[in-house]
Amino acid sequence: MSCCLQAGISPATIAAWCGTSIQMISKTYGRTIRRYEGASPVSLDEQFQAAKAEATSLLADTSRASPGDTSPSPLAEHSTVPPAATTPAPQDRP
Repeated sequence: MSCCLQAGISPATIAAWCGTSIQMISKTYGRTIRRYEGASPVSLDEQFQAAKAEATSLLADTSRASPGDTSPSPLAEHSTVPPAATTPAPQDRP
């Protein structure tokens, strides 16, 4: 949704596409809307290309790490998945 908002697509159109309300978009993405208010829209293709370049750079950084390197991965700050150590193994689940 934030990419669509940054591309200048109206919250009403996004709400219709996603089956949600303008109020939910305003409540959840209000900060994004305010940040891009008055700014020139950025096409979805430009956003995709920028994200792809950033991901490629992050992946290249992790592949350059030495085998004994224990420093955190540059991807760690972008990850939304909890580390495997915090997820109980299937046999440990009730």
